[in-house]
Amino acid sequence: MTLARRAARRGRIFLADADCLPQTLAVLATRAEPLGIELVVAAVTPELIADQAEGELFGVLLPIPRGQRGDQDLRPAIDAAHGRGALAAVAADLLALTLLMPPGEMGADIAVGSTQRFGVPMGYGGPHAAYIATRNDLRRQLPGRLVGVSLDADGRPAYRLALQAREQHIRREKATRTSAPRRCCWAVMAAMYAVYHGPGGLAAIAASVHGRAARLAATLRESGLAAPADGFFDTIRVAPARRGRGGGGPGPGSRVQPAPGRRRHGRIACDETTTDAELLEVAALLAAGHDGATVPGGSPGPVRCSRPAWPELGVPGPPRLPRAPE
Repeated sequence: MTLARRAARRGRIFLADADCLPQTLAVLATRAEPLGIELVVAAVTPELIADQAEGELFGVLLPIPRGQRGDQDLRPAIDAAHGRGALAAVAADLLALTLLMPPGEMGADIAVGSTQRFGVPMGYGGPHAAYIATRNDLRRQLPGRLVGVSLDADGRPAYRLALQAREQHIRREKATRTSAPRRCCWAVMAAMYAVYHGPGGLAAIAASVHGRAARLAATLRESGLAAPADGFFDTIRVAPARRGRGGGGPGPGSRVQPAPGRRRHGRIACDETTTDAELLEVAALLAAGHDGATVPGGSPGPVRCSRPAWPELGVPGPPRLPRAPE
């Protein structure tokens, strides 16, 4: 949000899609108030973007995956933002992007998000390393240090810290902060997770995560509950069975997160560690009173995306680590 305002150099309105994570919206609200930014949280559409006051809109934030709103193609909204002279930012799930069109290909100016999905434990909410990427002409607006590509002594490509957009004035002997090295450890862990699994392995993990969520949604629909059939990646939104009408709803052991602003709705997220037994347990808790629920087999429907998924391209899976000598 602040990067978009620095780059746009005009306006006071920032649009944030209501499907953004609640903690993201809370941070935006905290930052917007002292800066005099008018934060508008709504279901962002091209029509809503066009309705903003002329010259006042400077940025739009869209999430991907986009909740349960169907197609994950953000290009119409991004084009509408550019048509009003605003920058488009996308809060993107890195794992989902192995199956979906990346923000840059959709025309987004900024992509931002967490790297926690790449092999980093939840750790009671953090700290987790984040990522931010921009168009080349916006890179000097970025905070922190930028990584560039160079050649090493043997003429091979090498990555290095090429530009410090901030803090050039801090001398080495006066640099006392230690938070950056701690964040760096998590960034290295996420990077090595991606290196180890490779494009095919990451896409296979994403497909399995989506498959678990799709199978859980199918189970809940078979049990008579309202669960989405598509438009999601790893998280589904569902209303538990009503009390007095076939069951008492989820018990204290349920792994359901209440959905903000929605009564009697919860969000269920799957990951690569989710098992069929856990899916059945959650389904039974939500559909209490509906006997015989089973996790259906077969291939789930894919996330609707704008390019073929990696598994369809025949990319090999992750390599196997060699066994340690006995």
